[in-house]
Amino acid sequence: DRDHRLYDLADVAAGDAPGVDLRAFVRAFRTLAADPSESEYRKALVDVTRLYAVDSGGGATAAD
Repeated sequence: DRDHRLYDLADVAAGDAPGVDLRAFVRAFRTLAADPSESEYRKALVDVTRLYAVDSGGGATAAD
């Protein structure tokens, strides 16, 4: 559903860090179960946050 808030956040992230693949954000959350556990959701969020921080030029330690 393109109207989901996640797409708004991904679009903003893409504008902030054009080197980050927007599709990677979408894939990370689309692969979650329909009703993910809090742990699964947090893991996906950490993964895409790391991708965003590293690819935006912050270096590997930016997400630490």
